[in-house]
Amino acid sequence: MWRDDPARYTAVHLNERRYKVKSRYNSLFISRLTIPIVKELERLKLITLKHGYFLKDNDGRNRCARIRPTEKLIEEFKDARFSIFDIQIH
Repeated sequence: MWRDDPARYTAVHLNERRYKVKSRYNSLFISRLTIPIVKELERLKLITLKHGYFLKDNDGRNRCARIRPTEKLIEEFKDARFSIFDIQIH
């Protein structure tokens, strides 16, 4: 979590095939809509994005993309106020 270690990145797939039904991500209700959101957050300079890569020989060196918030996004959340009533299932 970024509060514990602001330098830590969070892994995220930018490949739509990783978000299929009954996959690990789908069981957490994370959809492929994550991809355009990540791209827009990067465009707005609200996150740092390190692109992943795939090596055909698949010797364990493959990496998915990683993201972390920029100071700009962190500042936005410092003033934000949320309660349990703001959380809804969509």
